Amino acid sequence: MLGDNVNDYIRVNETWVDDQEIMISTVWVGTSITDDSPPLVFETMVFGGPRDGCISRSPSEHDARICHDIEVAQHMLLGLT
Repeated sequence: MLGDNVNDYIRVNETWVDDQEIMISTVWVGTSITDDSPPLVFETMVFGGPRDGCISRSPSEHDARICHDIEVAQHMLLGLT
């Protein structure tokens, strides 16, 4: 059962960096967007900053969480703002 808020089920992680100017969002898209194997059913996307629109796709929630953390670290530690 998904509960009251479907977005809580779909959203894996969401992080704001640089005083709320950049959002990094990781979600479960539910179906593979590409023909890759294994299916890439998670997507991390950057909104704002120099990497605005950059997308990474992952086959598992575990990999998606790592991808999200790497993207956040790149922005926070390397100053990609």
